[in-house]
Amino acid sequence: MDYYELLDLARDADDETVRKALNQQIRKLQPLAISGDRETRASAEDKLKVLFKAREVFYSPEKKLDYDQELETKLAPPSDEKPAVHAAGTGQESLSPGGYSIALLIDTSGSMSGQKIDDARKAALTFLDNIQATDSRVALISFGHKTGVIRPLGAIDDGLRKAVEALYTGNGTPMQQAIVEADAKALRMAEHNRVMIIATDGQPNEPKPGIVQLAERIKDRGSRIITIGIGRDVDEDFLRKLASSPDDYHFAEGSFQLGEIYQEIAHGLAAVKHHEK
Repeated sequence: MDYYELLDLARDADDETVRKALNQQIRKLQPLAISGDRETRASAEDKLKVLFKAREVFYSPEKKLDYDQELETKLAPPSDEKPAVHAAGTGQESLSPGGYSIALLIDTSGSMSGQKIDDARKAALTFLDNIQATDSRVALISFGHKTGVIRPLGAIDDGLRKAVEALYTGNGTPMQQAIVEADAKALRMAEHNRVMIIATDGQPNEPKPGIVQLAERIKDRGSRIITIGIGRDVDEDFLRKLASSPDDYHFAEGSFQLGEIYQEIAHGLAAVKHHEK
């Protein structure tokens, strides 16, 4: 069943919108489920069962990711049909085969405040300057004070740079939610050369085994994951497990090293594309 259609929502609706619509539907039906009229009660109970199943999916990032992927597969056109042209604004309309689709995930939790977030902003801008020559598209995702897609997958332009410069900190470290958002709303719309770069200075809010399993599924679908640990509070073994290879994990003693690391990553990606040519 298409739960988005059931809730009269677009499939790219954010989590808050989905949950609000879901809870409104449940609240409307609950009084009917105790109605004295047998038919009314039975109908409401059947509808509530479906909504409770939807809630179980939408309240679990992993289940939602699997559901979205399954739904996307079912709704995909037959293989002999030509794929639709990407709409403007998806970031894919002019991406050459030599370019990358990059999801840039930056920890904006409270522990990243002060010099750390300043260094992270500067390092990300350095990365954008260095990767731009590869004709890539970049999405910006933060996790902390605000978690989700800050800037959708698109060209490296002044709007993206201003979004990086405007990053600020607060709250915890919902890394799993950010990874789900990056995969579902940025990388899965990309056709090739998908890269996720995760930079963090602490521990995720969610259980690590679940995040590792999520990362494995994303890597199995062809995305490359690069991780950056900042400072001694990170779990290096965990970040190594998330990364696609040993060389895809980077450690910074302090945030002052981020610029050099991002530059190294950008040059490495550019070198791969140059070698492929």
